[in-house]
Amino acid sequence: MKNESALALKIITTLSFVYISSNFYRSSISVIAPDIMDEMGLTHEQLGIVGGIFFIAFAIFQIPVGIFLDRYGPKKTICVLMLISVVGSFAFAMSDGFTGLTVSRFFVGIGCSPVMMGSLVIISRWLPAERFAFYASLIVSTGGLGNIISTTPTAMLANATGWREVFWVAGGITAASLLIAVFTLKDAPEGHAFHSRKIESFRDTIGSVLRIISDREFQYVFAINLVIYGTVMTIVGLWGTNFLRD
Repeated sequence: MKNESALALKIITTLSFVYISSNFYRSSISVIAPDIMDEMGLTHEQLGIVGGIFFIAFAIFQIPVGIFLDRYGPKKTICVLMLISVVGSFAFAMSDGFTGLTVSRFFVGIGCSPVMMGSLVIISRWLPAERFAFYASLIVSTGGLGNIISTTPTAMLANATGWREVFWVAGGITAASLLIAVFTLKDAPEGHAFHSRKIESFRDTIGSVLRIISDREFQYVFAINLVIYGTVMTIVGLWGTNFLRD
């Protein structure tokens, strides 16, 4: 039990730091949207694209993420893709117009795409199955700090230093959490089936994806999440703050 607690603490702490960064980026432009619009001369439609492109990239990359997790493992998948989010955050800070903001935020979305699924894979392999739900919930709850940080703390930093500095700081913190993950995370314990896995052919992989998509139960869950999560993030991630301000 003591060994499990120490292992769980290391894994959950590391994954939570990474997940906090991911959640921060989702809603990071909400409180600083007026500053970006004023400086860049963006329309509301353009701001909507900048805010939404993160989720488009995030969604598009979920299927590749699943393939990468099976083929390369969660550690490489999380660390390599999160490095893209670091670059995207720095690029966002240096952007001088609508195109730069959109492209850089697209890369941030790609970089954050493996964090949740990769975390679930890691805890399923390293921690007891009967406590999977508890550890998964713990990661989600602590990761929610990222959404909190994207509100008043972000507004205070932006007011003190400017909105660009917010993303320089965010990129630096993400890089630090990524470095911790490199040295603490492992794909699976010794003797786990992952280490002797057979790599699927591209054709077999596509076939597996199509079978999942065609599953009726999956389609129900997909439809529910599409409606609920999309609505929540439209309000929380961008327009809710501006509505209350106006």
